[in-house]
Amino acid sequence: MRFGKPAGERMPARRIGPAVLTVAFLLALAAAAGPALAARQPQPPVATQEWQRLVHLWQAMLDHSSDVVSSAALCRELAKDVDTADADLTALAQRGALSKSVAESLRTLVHMRYRYLTECHYTRRAVIRVSAAEASVTAAQWVVEMQLAILRRPPVSEAEEGLAAAAESNLTSQLTFLYHAFAFEEEADRRRLKLREREKAGEKVDWEAFDTECQKRRNRLLEAHGRRDLPRVRAVGEVIPYVVSLTRQEPPSQSAAGASARPGS
Repeated sequence: MRFGKPAGERMPARRIGPAVLTVAFLLALAAAAGPALAARQPQPPVATQEWQRLVHLWQAMLDHSSDVVSSAALCRELAKDVDTADADLTALAQRGALSKSVAESLRTLVHMRYRYLTECHYTRRAVIRVSAAEASVTAAQWVVEMQLAILRRPPVSEAEEGLAAAAESNLTSQLTFLYHAFAFEEEADRRRLKLREREKAGEKVDWEAFDTECQKRRNRLLEAHGRRDLPRVRAVGEVIPYVVSLTRQEPPSQSAAGASARPGS
């Protein structure tokens, strides 16, 4: 699952109360597939040191986005743990504990969440000038964190089960939108680069037509997202059980997830 990096200025993050945040995306797919598919779903490698370190990082980022912890300096210190997560996910995939596609999806989500924290949550801007598409991307990332916070605690009542189900459905919608939005921007960037090369070669390029087409496609994407009518993304559904596990699993102690257990130490 590739989300890429959204181009342009980010809008500042709204401060979120400690009690609301984050993840588990594909209730729709699980409901359509039924109990038989759920029984065949692979289990996260929860007993491995690599997974324990990933849980520690995932929960630490959630502490920041939900304002349990509020320190930009401490957030920046997580960069080394993001690097460790890259190595750990590669190792888990090489051993067959995770499929390569799930490992890549989790790597993408870790980097996307960390960028959101450093570039939006802990960034303040006096003046905001962003397009509707850029604002929608940032808002979707904010909503993802909200759903993760809701899903962090397993439901213990019927009312909480309903809240968790709604959070999973909303998370699915937001991650699907982010997938399509970033995929489109990557495609537009590739086309823009080719057009620049053609322009350097002496060809006349109609940049106004290109920009108009891109804007129309962005608007259609936003409209489809508003209707919850975007095509489903298989990778989003595939990674759901792992995201739920990361969100709800009790984080290990600092010593268990510390540097002594890191690869190459």
